[in-house]
Amino acid sequence: MKKQVWMLAFLFSAGLSAAEIHVDFEKGTPKGDGSKENPYPDVRVAAAAAKPGDLIRIAKASEPIRNNILISKADGTREKPIVVDAGFNTFLGTVPLDANKFVSIGNDVYKTRVPLSMSPGFRGRYFFLYQGKRIGMGQSSKTKPDKLKKVDELQPLEWTIERLPKSDSNPNSLLCHLYFKVPAGKTLESLRLEELVASMDSGITIVGKIRHVTVRNAVVKNFWNDGSNFHFDCRGIVVENIAAIECNDDGTSAHETCEVTARNYLVAGCQTGFCHVQQAQFSHENFYITDTLAKDIYLLNTGGNKLKNIIVEGSSKDGIYFFDGNTEIVDSVFIARKPQTITMNKAKSKVEVKNTWTFGYTDSTGLSFLQAKDLASVEKQAAAMKAKLLKIFADGGDKTVADYFAEKEKK
Repeated sequence: MKKQVWMLAFLFSAGLSAAEIHVDFEKGTPKGDGSKENPYPDVRVAAAAAKPGDLIRIAKASEPIRNNILISKADGTREKPIVVDAGFNTFLGTVPLDANKFVSIGNDVYKTRVPLSMSPGFRGRYFFLYQGKRIGMGQSSKTKPDKLKKVDELQPLEWTIERLPKSDSNPNSLLCHLYFKVPAGKTLESLRLEELVASMDSGITIVGKIRHVTVRNAVVKNFWNDGSNFHFDCRGIVVENIAAIECNDDGTSAHETCEVTARNYLVAGCQTGFCHVQQAQFSHENFYITDTLAKDIYLLNTGGNKLKNIIVEGSSKDGIYFFDGNTEIVDSVFIARKPQTITMNKAKSKVEVKNTWTFGYTDSTGLSFLQAKDLASVEKQAAAMKAKLLKIFADGGDKTVADYFAEKEKK
């Protein structure tokens, strides 16, 4: 009898053993079953099919993947999370521009053939890529954006948007014409521009009632919104070994009642290092943030934040801003590469600081930041964090992160 019970227990536990589910963005098909021989075409399908403890493995692509990691259904457990290993692939938020959607109107200016429906959030984060460089026209949702030019003011390689007036067919003023001016003697097609995919907002998007999912080993680049984005009621979420490169909003951002942990996270050239809102709760560890455009750190969430080993080499317009909620900062370094400020809304925000150094920031908070007397004393710590994260991506076979910093060194 004991032998029969033991055998039944063994068979039951074997039936619950974790599976390895395969995703291949190049070879997967809608008829895939998640096996290595017949992989799923994307992560959304794989995550919905996964059971607690399963590992979703993304095959190494031959080139950057023009898609994102989207999870809208997944149910792991604390003991057995569902893990997505992205294999250090690079995910891109742009595709080659279809020049046929535009028509020449003279003076080297091209206009969309038909009006585009563009929400304010999308309009405010719009950009093109030309030879790998972002043409954003100073647009941002996290700082005061530059005023868009009139069509007749455009210079070569500039664009603008002309909103159409409200009407019965355009009640929400979402319809717009988009204009782009090419250099003399060029055509729009010859520039080989890249455009955004409106439906693909963030590199990692986890949305819905999601439980205990880990996403690791990914580079996300040139998405119009965030590097990673969490919405509604995601709990027990972990993202690690992630690089967000030149996404046009936050390096990472959580909303509503999401609970997220991010570690070993590199942010370069985004509007903010991270920004969270509503009741979200977020734990950050081992971040390196550089080349931010709007704010280095922007916290508006009431669920609470933990910041440990956060390195900021700030160059943004607005610096660091604690607006709401409780935040704990430990063992971090904030270096301003140009004059910036650290500010907080003292009526709403409570911040506790331990062993955290600043250099170059004007601090109006009255918090117990340690003021470095010279750059060398804090730069060593920043360089160590940068090197640690670069090694993670290099060891994983990624070249995108190294290429970004190599290009930066040339300037």
